[in-house]
Amino acid sequence: MLRTHSVDYVIEELKRLHEKFPHIDAFDLRDETFTIRDIAWIREFSEKYIKSGIGVRLKCLAEPASMSGEKISREKIKLLVDAGLTDIIVGIQSGSDRVNKEIYNRFITKDQLLKAAQTLNEFKGKLTVMYDIITCNPYENPEDILETITLVLQIPPPFYTSVNNLIYFEGTPLYRRALADGIIRQESDTAEMLNYWDRWQHIKLKKKNPYLNLLLNLMRGPATKSRLGLMPRSFVKSLIKPRIVSFNLKNEVPTKAIGSMVSLMDYFRENIAKPIYRSMPIEFKTWYDQVRYKA
Repeated sequence: MLRTHSVDYVIEELKRLHEKFPHIDAFDLRDETFTIRDIAWIREFSEKYIKSGIGVRLKCLAEPASMSGEKISREKIKLLVDAGLTDIIVGIQSGSDRVNKEIYNRFITKDQLLKAAQTLNEFKGKLTVMYDIITCNPYENPEDILETITLVLQIPPPFYTSVNNLIYFEGTPLYRRALADGIIRQESDTAEMLNYWDRWQHIKLKKKNPYLNLLLNLMRGPATKSRLGLMPRSFVKSLIKPRIVSFNLKNEVPTKAIGSMVSLMDYFRENIAKPIYRSMPIEFKTWYDQVRYKA
């Protein structure tokens, strides 16, 4: 059973926040069940939010399985876009149905994700879409990661790919499983002490599938018809050809060389670029966030 606040309660809370913080540029609704709400709730919310005159753009999370019913899904997204939704984050986690079900306990499929992606793509130009992926998972095999890369290639652009390196948080089912399986032997094995965005350090710590995990990490960023992150789509396709994958799985020297370069890039971003960004005025940060995720 899904429990949720009434539309009136949500609208009043947004009004209160807007009155208290009039400089707010966007409401980021971090409720992963937002699109699961029935169409009547979404319609009422859209109508009342427009009538409220708040006028602040919206961001939200979405769950692919709740968006795979084509007619209802499209109507929900249209209502939200009409109300001011400009950004949506969709959790993929993995392109492998096996990994999503057996490891993450998420009962979503590639087919559901692609149906949701087609619906969201109808609103390109009005809606910025980000897809969340988890990588550096020791429970994945090369075929699982290749499924994820292939799925990303199938999603219609434009969108933004967010690649997140797995961290074992104490107390979670996955933490307990990794502990029982001997993957976690000491605190450092959880990756909690690593910088979240230090890609190569996460890959080295997990010690499994470095080539494919690095490739997936390098796909992070805006995706267009011609590129994925910094890489041309054609180049990504060539890097997942069986012969190339087989070579790099057996010979890790090229991967380690590129990984070291990525580590330097990440160091520059975290220790130089980000401090400069944090020192900038709020107007610049708002502008940057608006253009950053545009493909």
